[in-house]
Amino acid sequence: MKTVGIIAEYNPFHTGHFYHLKKAREMSGCPFCTVVLSPDFVQRGEPAIFGKYDRAKMALLAGADLVLELPVCYAAGSAEYFSAGACALLEGIKVTDGLCFGAENETAENFQKAAAFFIHEPVSYSRLLSSLVRSGLTFPKARDKAAGSILEQTEKGSLPDSFLASPNNILGVEYAKALKRLGSSIRLLPIRREGSSYHDPFLSGFFCSATALRKEIEKEPDAGLSASLLPYIPEFCRDVWETALLTPAFSEDLCWYLYQKLLSSEDFSAYLDVSSDLNRRILRMRFSCIGKSWREILALLKTKHLTEARIRRALLHILLEIRREDMENFLSHGTVFYAKVLGFKKSAAPLLHAIKEKSRIPLITKVAAAEKLLSPLGQKMLSQDLYASHLYRSILSGKHHLPFRTEQEISPVILDS
Repeated sequence: MKTVGIIAEYNPFHTGHFYHLKKAREMSGCPFCTVVLSPDFVQRGEPAIFGKYDRAKMALLAGADLVLELPVCYAAGSAEYFSAGACALLEGIKVTDGLCFGAENETAENFQKAAAFFIHEPVSYSRLLSSLVRSGLTFPKARDKAAGSILEQTEKGSLPDSFLASPNNILGVEYAKALKRLGSSIRLLPIRREGSSYHDPFLSGFFCSATALRKEIEKEPDAGLSASLLPYIPEFCRDVWETALLTPAFSEDLCWYLYQKLLSSEDFSAYLDVSSDLNRRILRMRFSCIGKSWREILALLKTKHLTEARIRRALLHILLEIRREDMENFLSHGTVFYAKVLGFKKSAAPLLHAIKEKSRIPLITKVAAAEKLLSPLGQKMLSQDLYASHLYRSILSGKHHLPFRTEQEISPVILDS
């Protein structure tokens, strides 16, 4: 079954994502497209601005045939964890021919070269990296310079300038590393990123960044589908956007849940991404965090050696009760244990049939029936996913007065065509 895979957050979905979906089909020549989508919490260590079922529906309207949910332990993890989980899911369903991703560089060989280098990282690289960081370079710049310098001395040759200083390239290298470790035959299909840069905070150009859209929505949460947003929203998913804009979620909505954790716990060291230094800092500062905004809490905890991104993810792991031991067990016993369906097109029946025949992991369309299909580790992973979904919906219920619905009560999105 010819299928191209895409790993995405769609936080939120915009015209650049639609362009990517179209190019993925063109480049791969595959009749089917599977999207592995982050759930209600994303890699930035934040709630997704729109819920996962709204984002899944937009993906289907834009041309995806099947949308699968990335387990939250990977979705909220570092780039390495995020890639490991998503690639294992695409490999696990056994129908994926290529992985198409946006990047600043479109040469697949560069990603393969970098992946091989970092999997078998030489001692000389580690020493040079440490020296460059001590000299004052930021970690991304130091990594790019150190890897380039060491690679130049090998028969494999160097990478393009600033290759490892670009965020999408870095994620692409992690995809390549994950697929190599899996022994996967999935091809890498990088597409050059068009339009605004990944972190560009302004609505500008033909394609803007998701960052800019989130900032615009947060700035005027009651403005609806404003004139400033419209150029970046594909026409076919504007109805879904309009509905989702009535009930957005933001990082600030996590504060009350975090206060409870800070008041009730005496040790956070078991949670993923919480180092001993960060654990001590949280314990020392926790009462100062009470009553503060999310941004103020991050500012209180941030240090020269603890980046804001690391702190955001660590706090989210505390809130979602994702422990280091759980992640180690998941990674060492199969990585992913099911493929949970968020949505599909009826025309994708041949794809679903092929997955059911070939997949090494069960395809889950009904949560209530999942328990008998899963191992204890699979049940543990699913329980984390359900807790995260229920926490997200409790935010929406309290903030927007929506009726609370459990994951067991919600069916996948199904489109006729």
